[in-house]
Amino acid sequence: MILFSIVGCSTETDTQNDSSAMKASAHCQDIESVFGQLECFVALADARDDPSFCSESSIEGVEFQCYAIIAERRSDKALCNLIRPRSGDHQSLRDICISDVAKKVLESRFCEEVVTVGLRDSCYAHIGAELGDSNLCKKIHDAGLRSTCSGEPVIVQ
Repeated sequence: MILFSIVGCSTETDTQNDSSAMKASAHCQDIESVFGQLECFVALADARDDPSFCSESSIEGVEFQCYAIIAERRSDKALCNLIRPRSGDHQSLRDICISDVAKKVLESRFCEEVVTVGLRDSCYAHIGAELGDSNLCKKIHDAGLRSTCSGEPVIVQ
């Protein structure tokens, strides 16, 4: 694939690097498949160690998915905030991104930023189980999941 030969060069000068990055970005844009574009932009961002290449996509969904993938790989929640929640789908992707990073780094305070209740509950449950912290289970909205997390029976009134 041309992308890897363009981005793989590490002996180029800064000007050559900028030029090859622009060529690689243009190559990604030329890929007809949305999934192919996503793979290309993620590979470019990884190879250049620069998540800003995600923003080079003219397709918002590719850009946002790229940020989510790189955020999880780098354990960098700040990249999730680059996913602008203009729609329910965007909000869900942002929430998944934050939750994935939280679960990876076992940081429960990140779960608080997850808007989608089910994803937030899952975030708390996963981290609570990993850390053996039953106090996190108390933050879970869903009674069944809270019971599973804490080991306490669901009390039906």
